[in-house]
Amino acid sequence: METPGVCIFKDDMPELLDKVIDADILVYATPLYNYNMNLPPKSSFQERLLPLIDPHLVKTGETYRHPQRYEKGRKMVLISTCGLPEVSHFEGLLQIFRQIERVHRYH
Repeated sequence: METPGVCIFKDDMPELLDKVIDADILVYATPLYNYNMNLPPKSSFQERLLPLIDPHLVKTGETYRHPQRYEKGRKMVLISTCGLPEVSHFEGLLQIFRQIERVHRYH
């Protein structure tokens, strides 16, 4: 890996990564779209956080994960809306964020 922890795309993401590193809380806001977050937050933000993880694997309990380059113990909040009345429509989205929370060790 030639540039570990540095995104290959030349855009404003390095500035956003610095803000994420300094943040105590990450707030995600997305409408529910086909039982998941809509594409812009997923592809333009969540997947672009990869430079914040170390490429090595560590085992914590029964789970393997990539350690964070900047362990901080930050918190995460999810805000979402849906055009359907049942809360059960959010179960897929909640499962994804529970996995993100567990692997990235958010509180």
